[in-house]
Amino acid sequence: MPYFGKKYANVFKHCFDTLSKPDDQAFTFVVAINPDGRVLRVYRNIETNIFLCMNEWLTQERFPPPPVTPYFLHIEMRFKK
Repeated sequence: MPYFGKKYANVFKHCFDTLSKPDDQAFTFVVAINPDGRVLRVYRNIETNIFLCMNEWLTQERFPPPPVTPYFLHIEMRFKK
């Protein structure tokens, strides 16, 4: 989680700054990570334009090797208005 929080704070800022009408609806996603830290798959409950923007970065991510595999990273995103 610390790795994700540090890196993706800037990604979300980029997405909000570059989209003409950013959708600030809450969403949840789960990232399945393989033994070498690459993303196997991303599961999500809805697709917002913020999620789609962030997902472009996420699918190319290489996380630190996880303690167990596959590793499922669960993230809930809520944005303050």
